[in-house]
Amino acid sequence: MKPVAKCFESVSEKKRADFPRGSHLRHLFKIVIALAMVAHAFPGLAGTIPEPIIPANYFNVTNYGATGDGITDNTAAIQSAINAAKNSGGGTVEIPPGTYLSGPIALASSINFQIDSGATLKMLPYGTYPGGASPTDFISANRLHDVELSGGGIIDGQGAAWWSAYKSSGISRPKAMFAPSGCLRVLVQDITFQNPPNTHISFRSTCGNVTVRGITIATADGTPNTDGIDLSATNCVIRDSSIRCGDDNIAISDSHNFVKDVLVTNCFCGTGHGISIGSYTHGGVSNLIVTDCAFSGTGNGIRLKCQRGRGGLVQNLFYSNLRMTNVDWPLLIYSYYNFGLGTLTGVDPAFAAREAATNTQSVTTETPIWRNITFSNITATATASSRPPLMIWGLPEMAVSNVVFQNVNITSPSKRHPGIYNASGIRFVDSQFNLPASSSTMLLYNAQVEITNSSIPTASMPLDGLTTNNIFNALALHRANATISNTNVLDGASLALDASALTINNNLNLNGTAPLNFSLGTSDATIHVTGRLALSRDIHISAGAGFTNGSYTIFSYGGGLDWESPALLDVPDGFNAALDTNTVGLVKVIIAPLVNTNATKLDAQITGNFFQINWPADHTGWRLEVQTNDLDVGLSSNWTSLGFQQTNMASLPIASGGKCVFYRLVYP
Repeated sequence: MKPVAKCFESVSEKKRADFPRGSHLRHLFKIVIALAMVAHAFPGLAGTIPEPIIPANYFNVTNYGATGDGITDNTAAIQSAINAAKNSGGGTVEIPPGTYLSGPIALASSINFQIDSGATLKMLPYGTYPGGASPTDFISANRLHDVELSGGGIIDGQGAAWWSAYKSSGISRPKAMFAPSGCLRVLVQDITFQNPPNTHISFRSTCGNVTVRGITIATADGTPNTDGIDLSATNCVIRDSSIRCGDDNIAISDSHNFVKDVLVTNCFCGTGHGISIGSYTHGGVSNLIVTDCAFSGTGNGIRLKCQRGRGGLVQNLFYSNLRMTNVDWPLLIYSYYNFGLGTLTGVDPAFAAREAATNTQSVTTETPIWRNITFSNITATATASSRPPLMIWGLPEMAVSNVVFQNVNITSPSKRHPGIYNASGIRFVDSQFNLPASSSTMLLYNAQVEITNSSIPTASMPLDGLTTNNIFNALALHRANATISNTNVLDGASLALDASALTINNNLNLNGTAPLNFSLGTSDATIHVTGRLALSRDIHISAGAGFTNGSYTIFSYGGGLDWESPALLDVPDGFNAALDTNTVGLVKVIIAPLVNTNATKLDAQITGNFFQINWPADHTGWRLEVQTNDLDVGLSSNWTSLGFQQTNMASLPIASGGKCVFYRLVYP
């Protein structure tokens, strides 16, 4: 699939809204302004998130009986040091170099829990960790303020035995190694996390003013549910960190709590499932920026996932300046998490149509809503997996809406086609898909797609869908070429062309009431039909770059024309237009300047043997008439038309013979 793309806009929520004509640059401007507004509203982008205030008191855990021998259970000693700091109004609780075993511990407000470089804090192993069938988080922080976890040391969950027991018998595991819940002003920096029984870090119940920077998460791939960071927070920055794990590198959202104003920047994602939202989005997610990040060997790049019964409103997401290498599935948005990734690889228009026909539901407060999402400046190289490089699959009752791909370049050897199903306002701007010929076609079902390029590409983007269909796929092309074979892909939906060519390798029946929009100008806007063309829809004309009077071909056809007298609408101001079908194989629009119907006068002069006659340019379209009489007759009613309707001047030879010659302009 060769160069494609187009711009952005916030369109209405209806499933198949018509694309406004001539508005793509305005919509691009609106997205740029929206991103600037989010940056302005989110102080974390400027690095001004309030960080914890920690008193200058120090409490070394060895002074409270802790021993870093890798054998002693230090739970009571470490908790005693934390309690002493709490009773003193806060301070730094320090774990010096050594290996310290511990069971669950609870932090307090105004405390920096500092694990020094050379120190490793290990969870008690499976079998000795307390809690029995309900083991608790390792380091908890519940409803606190001013909490810091820092130092150059390591937190190790000794997860291997937990993973084995979980896989064999489904035992309960501690949810997270570090679990702030409902906390205000949290800082996590410079720590290395590895081998958790379950999740590494879990922010819950909407923590506020959260900073994570310079951390390393290093756990092997294939470990069960070992998310890197689960995030429920507002006003949060995750930056300058490396995350390798067995599940979501970063998972954003919470079952019931609102997540907003989150920045993820300058992070590396290795093995894992990428930067995700979901699968629970009840509380909603708003104002997320992921920028300047790299992915390598990741199962997914960006994965937005949910399903009926788990959903909420997710909106205003901006992903920019991302580099992905050896990623199985670079970009994925779907509301069918219950299907599982294995099922998703087989989704195509027929699959989406069957699911819509058998399972369309009413919209509820738990319906997933995805809208206003931008992917910008993304380069991805996918692996030779069985997954498509791109998929959007919304619900038939709630389409994914307003998604922009700007300067997105994906290279993939996958045999699976990219697909867009139940989605509106999907825009590709200067984007490119380098795929095998066998999977290069973008598949559509119930989709509204707009494609734009900065310059007109030589190659065409193949689009396709169902061979029989009563679900429309609206299409707008701006400096973009495309091909379609199954013409029911279009059916009765709106169609817009601006400096673009759409080739139909079949017959094409354009009936119904949806508009056909042609932006005319220097570059052609033409639909080429290899077979028979049936045309009954109204045609809307707008002025493109270089628009002027003249003849424009809007259709070519090779198999005959069924003409049902479509109306020509929305002619640009100052011009007249007419449809012309006189040339076999072509349908043209003839554009002429709008004629001034007010009376005017002729200007004339003699140049050599010619009589030069001129009249105002806005009277082009009037006819020049003449009568020639004997001198004794004078003016009569015997006028003859000389034509000249396409110009505003005439040069006529002067005849001899002593005759009276009269000229006049006539309209119409």
